[in-house]
Amino acid sequence: MSSPDPKKQETFKQLLRTGKSIIQIEHGCLFYDYLREHQELATVFDKAMESASQMEVRDILQGFDFSASEHITEIAGGNGALISGVLQKHENMEGQLFDYPDVVNRIKPIPRLKTVGVDMHVSLPEIPGDVMMKRILHSYSDDRASNILKNIGRTMRSGNKLHIFELIDDDTVNNPYIGAKHLQMLYVHGAPGESGGPGERTQAEFASLLSTAGFELVETQRLPSIDVVIAVCK
Repeated sequence: MSSPDPKKQETFKQLLRTGKSIIQIEHGCLFYDYLREHQELATVFDKAMESASQMEVRDILQGFDFSASEHITEIAGGNGALISGVLQKHENMEGQLFDYPDVVNRIKPIPRLKTVGVDMHVSLPEIPGDVMMKRILHSYSDDRASNILKNIGRTMRSGNKLHIFELIDDDTVNNPYIGAKHLQMLYVHGAPGESGGPGERTQAEFASLLSTAGFELVETQRLPSIDVVIAVCK
């Protein structure tokens, strides 16, 4: 049996001591910033995320009803696996996908889908219908997540809906994914205040976050592998 690697041990100790992610400790930048500067790794990451999210996408497409939406925009939609599935299921629906320019440049054309390269932290183009996000906000502190939501709200029409697909941290529900996801968020993105992803939020924390950004939480829904937070733009 091989001995533990002293360098890896020290890196892990720094992670626990400082709250910084592995990428911050070893490269001095945030995870997604590192990917944008290393496109070969970003391509591998896209494929890994596609594989890892297959079960979640399946559960969303089977368990969530998008039929009331005539137009849907996905924020930070990656390779478009989720929104392409929604558009295939609803042939009369139009869609948009917003993500960083280098990300959308890697997406193959998808019927009825407009892809737009933007920085969601700065500003967003017009959003004519409803919006969805999958596993985005848990990567960011409340301040940064609120800024993203405010940018969304500025370009949405009042009364339209925002669908957030993430895990809701609830002590009354024995969800086996929560603990693993908290550890993953610490390892990849760091502790709150650093990169500053807080990991998974409670329903009350979602309600507070949405309220500060001009949204009202109206409903939550549990799917087998992921949860849904539904909010209305005020």
